[in-house]
Amino acid sequence: MVIAAGGRGWTGLPVLGISLGALAVGVTCAAPIVGLDGFVGEPAASWRPHIALGVVTCAAMALLARFRLLAGLLAALAVTLGTDVIRTELASAQADARSDMQDGDAAVRVLLSNVLIVNDDIGRFVAWIEASDPDIVVATEISSRHVERMAEAMADYPFRILEPRRHPFGMVVYNRYPVSGESVTELAGSTPSASSPVMVTVGVETPLRSASRRRMACVHADNATAFYSEQ
Repeated sequence: MVIAAGGRGWTGLPVLGISLGALAVGVTCAAPIVGLDGFVGEPAASWRPHIALGVVTCAAMALLARFRLLAGLLAALAVTLGTDVIRTELASAQADARSDMQDGDAAVRVLLSNVLIVNDDIGRFVAWIEASDPDIVVATEISSRHVERMAEAMADYPFRILEPRRHPFGMVVYNRYPVSGESVTELAGSTPSASSPVMVTVGVETPLRSASRRRMACVHADNATAFYSEQ
């Protein structure tokens, strides 16, 4: 046998057996790398770092026992497994970094509430805002009376669009971040303009890393379906 030719009698047989076993396990573990996934190969892949270390050890043993061809095969296999381990770890680190960036992007918080035009207890709404500490506050069914009572509490929100109404379709947007391109659209449709719903559209300059400028549209309309079907 060519592989065993370098062995020295019975002393080389244990090394030969262990090395051949390591070669078989290593090849099975490496199968998923080249797309040959199997029942054994995929579970074995999770042990790839440990198997790579074992293959290196067996390669050294085979070389000392003068099974040079077998040692060369084991060394090549160890390099293949080790390279894939490094590649996998780098890919995992990059995925974690992207995940951290996405978590950071989730830092902008928006509070949306229907105040109710007949609500006289605006203090509870203000307390909710203070407890939640959002970056953007959107309130619908809000009147000028509500806005006046909230003025002091909303001092931390310098960027705002105030469209209070005496009817249930008023809306305000309080923002901690600069806004641009704001517009207020009267959704008249079949509703008289004196009590028309409004749609507020605004660009928000956020600290998000993935996309600093976000655009949001806010609407509270009973007849939104009728409005859009007529356009």
